[in-house]
Amino acid sequence: MQPDPEVAERTVRRAFIRWEITYAVTNPHGRWYCRIDFFDAGGKVGQMLFGSAIAPGSFVGEHNGEEIHMYFPEGHLPIILELLRDVEGLSLFGTTRLGVNKLAAGGLSNSQGARVM
Repeated sequence: MQPDPEVAERTVRRAFIRWEITYAVTNPHGRWYCRIDFFDAGGKVGQMLFGSAIAPGSFVGEHNGEEIHMYFPEGHLPIILELLRDVEGLSLFGTTRLGVNKLAAGGLSNSQGARVM
């Protein structure tokens, strides 16, 4: 698939005011996963998934054009939890590559738009 020269790079941001965490194990193999859901006043704006039970098809994507979904290796969980605890004004972000209208990278950014992770 060739990149479309008409499609510019873009960044999608979703600010959030609260987050909720779910940690669980699966049977029969005892694999684990952790999900962090992010919400603004109107509802869910995205999620991050971690763990051995997660087999992502892609690492960042848009869901229904309203949510940013991300998958991270399990080693990233403590870092992200520390950022959520210690840094104010974070938002989820995803960026596209020039010529491709799908998110290719993403993470957290602070209120000034600088990438944190």
